[in-house]
Amino acid sequence: MSAGVYVVVGAKGGTGRELVHRLAERGADEVSEIRALVRDPSTLPTGALPDDARIKLLAGDCSDASSMATHAAGAEGIFFAAAGRNWEQAQAVDRDGVAVVANAAKAAGVRRVLLISSQLVDPDNRWHPIRGLLNTIVTGVFHKQGLMDFKYEGENLLRTSGQEYTICRPGQLKDGPLGHGKVCLAQQNASFRAGGGSTRADVAATCVVAMMASATGAVNTTFEMDCERPPAEGGPAVDSLSPALFEGLISRWGE
Repeated sequence: MSAGVYVVVGAKGGTGRELVHRLAERGADEVSEIRALVRDPSTLPTGALPDDARIKLLAGDCSDASSMATHAAGAEGIFFAAAGRNWEQAQAVDRDGVAVVANAAKAAGVRRVLLISSQLVDPDNRWHPIRGLLNTIVTGVFHKQGLMDFKYEGENLLRTSGQEYTICRPGQLKDGPLGHGKVCLAQQNASFRAGGGSTRADVAATCVVAMMASATGAVNTTFEMDCERPPAEGGPAVDSLSPALFEGLISRWGE
């Protein structure tokens, strides 16, 4: 694969910033430009992104079709790591914004869109207490639908868009180092494992490997992710990432 342009939607958030870092760690023979999209670039703290000439900090809004058409032009892949902060934003970002990005990517000839979603988004898990909490903690309790419902609808809008995609559903997200624990994947449409959660760095690294992978298991597929608990705090980093991680995953699973 020749060097390509990669777009990170939601580059201000913790996972979005980690995606930019993981892409910047790739050589210029793989990544020629990183478009870090933030609604208002002036709000990004100084030093939040690596000092790399390939990184272009740009104003971008996933709910604005013209904005996304501009930023998708010439891109090899788009990472979607944005998330709404209230009921209205969750609809505009986690649901409708995914469709806007998918349609812009398809029109621009982008190879793949990778969406970072969440475990338990499937309505089959509607009575799971953690899903109930996550469904209301951002969007409130006085609505028929909440954050997780909008995320699931966003997933389906991407799946049915005709755009090549990968959907990663991490469990508990936390701050921490890269290689904190061995990365494990599954396709269960439910809560996966009772592991140690995943650092945003490990989620980002997994997603970058998935984006670069051409293996069937990484294309048009949905998977849950979690990491094994490290053997000891401060132990050695765990290198468990390679394209082989996606072997055995079923393409177009979970629709």
